[in-house]
Amino acid sequence: MQEITIGENNYTIRVIANRQLCGWAGSDKYINVTNSKVFQKLWEKAKNGKITKINGSDIKIENKGGSSKVSCSIIDVVKGKTYESKSIYLTLREQPNNELRFQLTSYVNDNNIMPRDIIEIFIIFDNQNCHIKIKIDYFFKYILEKYPKKPEENLYRILIDNSPNGHDYINENFLNNFNISKTNEKGKFGNSKTEFTLFEVQGCGKQYIGVPYDGKLQLHCFDKLEEIL
Repeated sequence: MQEITIGENNYTIRVIANRQLCGWAGSDKYINVTNSKVFQKLWEKAKNGKITKINGSDIKIENKGGSSKVSCSIIDVVKGKTYESKSIYLTLREQPNNELRFQLTSYVNDNNIMPRDIIEIFIIFDNQNCHIKIKIDYFFKYILEKYPKKPEENLYRILIDNSPNGHDYINENFLNNFNISKTNEKGKFGNSKTEFTLFEVQGCGKQYIGVPYDGKLQLHCFDKLEEIL
């Protein structure tokens, strides 16, 4: 996640969509914003009554079962469409670790977001009102992550692999243009129980790789996911 201060009370947040946001790792479609200073500011102002409206609509606060929820709305910059508070909200889960989540269910469903897309969120604090807008950028056709158990072999997974909804089609012929080839190996990443197909990459040994939409361009190699932003 990257946070940019545009001016006083004016912020842009960029985040790469992951499997959790896309609903591939559970039914809740959200961004973990616990470490975001901007969302923490929004949360505190809403809870303390210092802002009473988001995009002109009254804020609703609910407390239930060890969690608190602040309803929001967001405006899609490209479509001009407003997504209402029924499935757009900030929620603080007190157990186990006070995790702050920005729930985006209806927006994700409507835009078919994939784990590679870059989400931009624009937040402006204006007295007792807060404006929240959002858009998607499509920089890469695929993003690859290096397999940590065999770092010397340049094996990677593709982040859109193993979709639960059939959207995981990977064009191997297209990848061959970049010297990326499918192997017969599979591997697990982190605490995930899912086994991912591993691909071998020639000419780039960094942690993350961005594959452009144009097969005539070069790969983009990154040490950290944040560099893609």
